Amino acid sequence: MKKILVIDDSPIIRKIMHQYIQILGYECDQAESGMQAMEQVKNNDYVLIFTDIHMPQMDGFVTSKNIREIEDSLHKQHAPIIAITGTLLEEYTDKYKIYGINDCIRKPVEKSNILEILAKFVESKELRLSPTEPAETQSANDNLIPINLKQVVSEFSGDRKMVVDILKEFLEISGEQIQQIKQAVVKGDYQIVKNLSHSIKGGSANLCAPLLSAAAKDLEMMVISGHNEDAKHLVNKLVREHICLQDYYRKVICNENNDC
Repeated sequence: MKKILVIDDSPIIRKIMHQYIQILGYECDQAESGMQAMEQVKNNDYVLIFTDIHMPQMDGFVTSKNIREIEDSLHKQHAPIIAITGTLLEEYTDKYKIYGINDCIRKPVEKSNILEILAKFVESKELRLSPTEPAETQSANDNLIPINLKQVVSEFSGDRKMVVDILKEFLEISGEQIQQIKQAVVKGDYQIVKNLSHSIKGGSANLCAPLLSAAAKDLEMMVISGHNEDAKHLVNKLVREHICLQDYYRKVICNENNDC
């Protein structure tokens, strides 16, 4: 079976992409860092590699450059490398090419994004995109709901239990990350605040939880802008949105089909 590598420091994003890729009929390996990815490229042949751009220690650019050097040293064919980023893609067009990146997709990643990349780089002749259902009209009340469960379940081909299990894991991991963010604010370690809020932002966006994702983004952007005096207010906002999502999971999602 053809293998695809996913590189991302967020365990939830890795898990979501792993499920998408398996649904599409490919084997998926995961790497939580650039260093781990380099070892896997040495020992495996991949038809496609997805890498997050914003990762601690070694970002996606350096990871891609190192992968290209490994492939060349081992006389391997270059696997297409696809960058995953929440940043405006136009900003990095030239930089992508310099580091050996073939294409990029925006977060949150949807199954249709992966299908398009597969059609372009892997199965250009055989693979055809499956028809997508028309998007549902959003009502005003949808803005008050912390997660669009119907949308994320459709991304997983209707496997509601899988989505509920991933959501439960995400809530546990992100809850721990929020505690680490609180401690980092007290210590003044805003790089940790930035990295963890970035992780929460991506995971919640992929799970169609826009309110929590927006709160995490606000905190991440605060660190980038240097306005750290807003830290307490924005951390409290993040905590509130996390509690809302957790309550919705327990009181609504778990009670609908006794999934939890």
